[in-house]
Amino acid sequence: FANTENITLTGGSGSAPVTANTVTVENGATANITTDGLYIDASATEDVYAFMIQSGAAVNLTLKNENSFMSGIWAAGIGVPEGAALTVTKESDGSVTATGLHGAGIGGGYEGSGGTVTVNGGTVTARSATGSAGIGGGDQGSGGTVTVSGGTVTATGKYGGAGIGGGDLGSGGTVTVSGG
Repeated sequence: FANTENITLTGGSGSAPVTANTVTVENGATANITTDGLYIDASATEDVYAFMIQSGAAVNLTLKNENSFMSGIWAAGIGVPEGAALTVTKESDGSVTATGLHGAGIGGGYEGSGGTVTVNGGTVTARSATGSAGIGGGDQGSGGTVTVSGGTVTATGKYGGAGIGGGDLGSGGTVTVSGG
């Protein structure tokens, strides 16, 4: 998406995720996106992000029903690299599960630092399969800025990656939890 106003994305299911399509929000865009039962599994393709917010872009994400994003090796489940911003809105009453493989669940890919992630509502589960943070830096990446002021967050890093913060060998970044 180059420039968007309000977009709703749906597709796939837990047993039959979408594998041919991914979501990319381009540099310079501010997008208001609602995901409503969207399942994307890009894990079979190396360095492909199921959902990518490019540096210089921002997304206000509203979650409806269950959503799932699994990226290929070296990529974050939801890519929010340094310079990008993701806000999960307080209007979210659904959930998302984001899984990275050598990338954060939500944040930077391999050797990539996380951008700005804010959770104001919904249920967010972010996990890394290896060396990265659940939310924050990819393997060897720094954590970026993470704020949780609402919703429910479960973030799991693996093999040296923080739940929220830096990946293995990366610095922690800034983490603020004031609710949720």
